[in-house]
Amino acid sequence: MTRAKGGDLGWVARGVMVKVFEESIFALAVGQVSAPVRTSFGYHVIRVDERDDGVLPPFDAIQSDVVQAMVRRALDQLKADLSKKYGATIHHDVLTQFGR
Repeated sequence: MTRAKGGDLGWVARGVMVKVFEESIFALAVGQVSAPVRTSFGYHVIRVDERDDGVLPPFDAIQSDVVQAMVRRALDQLKADLSKKYGATIHHDVLTQFGR
């Protein structure tokens, strides 16, 4: 819980918190304090200390990383599907020898 950290949640990204809490956070300007916000977890008073609007890098700069991540995800899914369908055990140490 955040009690040990004085209620500090750290950085909060969109899509992580319950809707009413998130709406309150992103409606505040830096330094503002919210009115009490009720969620299923109780009542909260929110203060925004910092905001990082972030900047996405251009796709050209991350394209190879995105492709690698997609290939890795597809292979992981294929391995899981084959293992489930055929009850196969995948020996990663043996497979890596073929990549040399």
